Amino acid sequence: MISKFCFYSRIKSETHYTEDEIKNLKILYCQHAEAGKGLSFMRFSKLMGNLMNIESHPFFPDFFLLFDKHDDGLVDFKELVYGLNVLEKGDFDEKCEFCFRVSDNL
Repeated sequence: MISKFCFYSRIKSETHYTEDEIKNLKILYCQHAEAGKGLSFMRFSKLMGNLMNIESHPFFPDFFLLFDKHDDGLVDFKELVYGLNVLEKGDFDEKCEFCFRVSDNL
């Protein structure tokens, strides 16, 4: 089992987030996720509404599909962090790729 320190360090090294930002996202995730499962679409919508107020965006359902890398109908913490990383802190190329994937889902 990976330690919390290693887990946060690994995510930090693969994203543009600080360790404190990752920990804060974990707290927010735990407030919205169903224990042991993750974020359903409805729970994801509430979390994203609290973070970015984009749950009424016409492409918002596609955001959920793109975050859900495992195609299991749930967004886990790692999927959330990596998806938010692109939306909040991604560079131009990362954001363009995300927009392309949203439009490709239509």
